[in-house]
Amino acid sequence: MNTSSLIAALVEARDDVLVSHAALFDTNLDIVPIPYFGKIETARVITVGLNPSDGELKRGRWPAAPTPQEISFRLTSYFENPQVMPHTWFSTWEHSLALIGASYYDGTAAHLDLSPWAARPLKSIDDPNPFLNLVDEFLPYFGQFLESASMVKLVLMAGTVTKKYYMPKFLRRSRHRLGFGFIGDERGSGDGFVTNHSFELAQRIVPGFFCSVSPSSRTNRQLLPDRIREHADHLRKLLVSSTHPQPKGMP
Repeated sequence: MNTSSLIAALVEARDDVLVSHAALFDTNLDIVPIPYFGKIETARVITVGLNPSDGELKRGRWPAAPTPQEISFRLTSYFENPQVMPHTWFSTWEHSLALIGASYYDGTAAHLDLSPWAARPLKSIDDPNPFLNLVDEFLPYFGQFLESASMVKLVLMAGTVTKKYYMPKFLRRSRHRLGFGFIGDERGSGDGFVTNHSFELAQRIVPGFFCSVSPSSRTNRQLLPDRIREHADHLRKLLVSSTHPQPKGMP
């Protein structure tokens, strides 16, 4: 499926999601699926987050009841829309991307979330398990959107899914739902620790790099660009490599 078809399928699933996972959503918001931001089909770097902020849907940032075509256009042109500025959350990632010669604004980078649904902030949810179930349920879409990023050479990840799971541990745990292999270290130690990974897509292997500090951190988000800077030479080399070998099989 192409990205337009995937968005149409998510729009079709919306009402069922809002019923089966009602406790996770702000009833005052018009929830729409937001699986990615930017030009994922031309991006050389994909950054990965957990899910879109519910702030993305506030203050008239989106039209009411957008069609799948309107959603697709809005997301693909997200970083070049003069009428609606990108959410400030992306500034830390953009600073990090600049260190390796990429940017959301020139189409060399795009952002993809594990879940396309703007649920309430986790800190306001007493039990994280229903949220984990929602992310698990829609993880196959994340896998298909990543597959559609045909020019990607590097995947950058940061932060946790819940307090129990850093992102690599969660992806390893749920890799059967991705539709492709995910390998690499799950653990690290210290402030802003980093680990390396590989996404074994259908036709290629794409390297991944993880930092334990998310752009959402209120206290030490600067550690994310700091770690990218420390490993910038290695990451830039990955971006200029011509090909990655085809996977031999899923782990």
